[in-house]
Amino acid sequence: MKFARIILSIMTLTACSSDNSGTLAMNCEILSKAENCSEVPILRAGQLKLVPRGQFELKGQYSACFHEETVTIYGKYQRSDYNKGMNIELLATKIKGLKSSEFPSTIAVITLEKASLKGAIRDVWATIRSPRYGNGNTSIEVVCKSD
Repeated sequence: MKFARIILSIMTLTACSSDNSGTLAMNCEILSKAENCSEVPILRAGQLKLVPRGQFELKGQYSACFHEETVTIYGKYQRSDYNKGMNIELLATKIKGLKSSEFPSTIAVITLEKASLKGAIRDVWATIRSPRYGNGNTSIEVVCKSD
């Protein structure tokens, strides 16, 4: 009986340590090198702060051919790990500076290499607003630093 308790404890600890939905504390810089004109506002640059409570703040510059605006987005994020990388999904819950729908929605997905914390952020909003962006035109370089 004692042996079974020890095995059960080890199994529980292993399951807890392999949880991929863990939260992070990071600051990320977003910068697009693309200079092309788009018909819908897309994320061009910004500062993203992830806090350990699973929340984020994004101060981003969105621009289109004849439109530019600075937006602050607050929300929750979820992290999922794989071999040498991770994905972070950003779910907006509050938006300042952009006329949009009031319901929470995924605004972007970040893919990072764990070792360098470099990767790309895909602007999901642009993909939803215009089918033209479904082929990867919304992927922007992102570099993060752990806090």
